[in-house]
Amino acid sequence: MEERIERESIGFLGYKYTDAKQFVKPIIPDGGPSQLIGGKNLYVRDYMLRTFPGFAKEFTTQLGETGYRRIVGIFPYVATNGSCYFIICTPRRIYSYKPGDSSPTLISGAVTLTGDNDDYFDATYWADTTSGYAPWIILTNGVDNPVYWAGSGNLSALGGSPPKGKCIS
Repeated sequence: MEERIERESIGFLGYKYTDAKQFVKPIIPDGGPSQLIGGKNLYVRDYMLRTFPGFAKEFTTQLGETGYRRIVGIFPYVATNGSCYFIICTPRRIYSYKPGDSSPTLISGAVTLTGDNDDYFDATYWADTTSGYAPWIILTNGVDNPVYWAGSGNLSALGGSPPKGKCIS
């Protein structure tokens, strides 16, 4: 089946078509869609090239450490001054990200996290009356002691001997 190509530059099977607006060619090469080269954010459906819907990247910083880069939790956090953050958890590191910043900030600090790629975080919020009701986000992954963040600085471990729960509310 032949379809009209509406892209300015498409390449496949080693050929590059730079003026393809009125060029008619088979869209799916003999080797299948995997033979398409030079097309970003494209897929083939009904013998036509289409673009994937989606969102733009907020940042390009690679999170986590080698072997532990999987995102195992993302939670919203609103500070007392109204600033909004996302708390992004990888198995061994936790970051705060304020939309519009160039990259997330590592907030794990001296807290040691030993989770694996299948140890997902859960979170809850609590107002600390000793610090003027600054909201805390308390995080747990079922492996490490629960930790909290109060909107600035680094994470801290909860005091005492809290249980290492998978869920928190």
